[in-house]
Amino acid sequence: ELALRIAKDKGIEELEKEVRFRQRTGISLNVTHQELNAASNKIKEMTLDTFTILSIACLHDLWGFGQKRCQQYMDKMA
Repeated sequence: ELALRIAKDKGIEELEKEVRFRQRTGISLNVTHQELNAASNKIKEMTLDTFTILSIACLHDLWGFGQKRCQQYMDKMA
């Protein structure tokens, strides 16, 4: 079903690329490489946001960083 959709929408060459990608990575999902990349990027963004929030909480709670220094940290991380 996915293979047929890729072949119809993007052609045989794109389907061949998709098959090679799945063989290399061992990923077997009903999503295309592009859809997988989009989901991965969202996960990466959320992970970075979580890391930043936890870092700021730690700086504030353990070392007494105030709003100004926490903001400076966030600005450097961006």
